Amino acid sequence: MKVLVYLTCVSIALALSPVAQSGGASNPSRVPGRSLQGAHFVGFIDDRLTVSARDISLRELLTAIARESGFTLVLLGPLQDKMTVEFKRLPLHKAFERILRHRNFAVEYDTSPGASPRVAGLWVFQNGEQNGPVQTIVFTKPETDRARAAATLDNNVVQAVFVSPNPEDREDAVETLGQGGQTDQIANLSLALTDVNTDVREAAIDALADIGGDEAAQALAVALGDENAALREGAVDALAKIGGETAMQVLAPALQDNDEFVRETAAEVLSQIKSRRN
Repeated sequence: MKVLVYLTCVSIALALSPVAQSGGASNPSRVPGRSLQGAHFVGFIDDRLTVSARDISLRELLTAIARESGFTLVLLGPLQDKMTVEFKRLPLHKAFERILRHRNFAVEYDTSPGASPRVAGLWVFQNGEQNGPVQTIVFTKPETDRARAAATLDNNVVQAVFVSPNPEDREDAVETLGQGGQTDQIANLSLALTDVNTDVREAAIDALADIGGDEAAQALAVALGDENAALREGAVDALAKIGGETAMQVLAPALQDNDEFVRETAAEVLSQIKSRRN
């Protein structure tokens, strides 16, 4: 199962996302190369990263790491602050924690059956924010078949959710993700539940309700914690549409919501779901 854990209280978000399948597995025999000129060095071998760089911009460093490691990189901002970094043979997620310790970021993992999870994408937000991105730069591994090419197209839609400064564009992107009714878009829709714009978050709730299933119900737990009471009530209605044991478990905390209407709606929905099961 692919799930999303989005931790805004710290600097890390981990997304186990089907969109991450747009690239192939890391090549363990890759020989490190000098991705950066001069004294800067970035190498990736046996799924371990080595970096030695002085007075380098964060943007340039992450770009070189993405090229060597073969994952998709999305930078939401100029990221021109300078840093000096030196470490040897760290796993990518540990390297990200060290390099991006003062920023919010999201990591996408490919969790294809039969393979070890691998980093397939990195999203870095501007100044620790999830709003107002000024630009993006993306590097992807070459696609080798139609399925992966289709996944890349889906990833372009996901990028629009974050990159466009126009909330209407982000809302359209969310609606597009939900139109196919495919469970492989649930992780991406979960990210949209954290958008700064109310309409975008509402669209994500509606899309998850249309997709349905246990994964969608689990994702809606994020919406039940939304600061907007109307959206929390909308999430309750979405869970009513999905139904089932998982929806009931996700709904339970809403009985203690600080808004009277949310509590009442949650109680009614739980009663309805239980009656449908009997």
